[in-house]
Amino acid sequence: MRPMQAMIRDAASICSRSAAVVMLGLLCGAQQFANAATASPIDQCRAISDDSARLRCFDQMDRAAPSPAAPAPAAIPAAPAAPATSAPAAPSAPPSVAAPAAAATVVPPAAADFGARALPKAAPEEPRELSARLIGKLDGVFRGLNLPLDNGQTWVVIDDRDFEYVGSNAKVTLDRNLIGTYWMKIVDGGPRFKVRRVK
Repeated sequence: MRPMQAMIRDAASICSRSAAVVMLGLLCGAQQFANAATASPIDQCRAISDDSARLRCFDQMDRAAPSPAAPAPAAIPAAPAAPATSAPAAPSAPPSVAAPAAAATVVPPAAADFGARALPKAAPEEPRELSARLIGKLDGVFRGLNLPLDNGQTWVVIDDRDFEYVGSNAKVTLDRNLIGTYWMKIVDGGPRFKVRRVK
């Protein structure tokens, strides 16, 4: 009969080999599971050796595959909107009269001269009386007589009366009355008569 210690050693050796076999089987199973998990469905079906089982695998894969999505319907163009009818405008309020400005509006010179040619020209301010001398000899005063003065002016007699006077380079004065009539007076005792400037 074998000694007890030899039997124990044999049992331990058997157990160790059995444990190694079991461990190796577990590792192989885990590797196959990992390979199956990472393999694509087509590869998994191809790995089946039985023809009918492989065909069922492919059939189930076709049924499980998602069907292609149907194309989205084309958008229907919206009908053109009808033109909006605006309500009749309310009558506007009468324009308000602006208050006069306190300061006078400054008008540019060019604008101020626009149309000024059509305006009547105002007579310049003139003195009420003028003194001068007649040029040349004077022999009587009558209507239509031209009287040149030494200041460059020329006056014509418009009085209806005739006056006697003889002299040369006589001193005269001219004045204007309130209604705008001009009068000439020969200073050294001569007549006073109505005149009109022609030059």
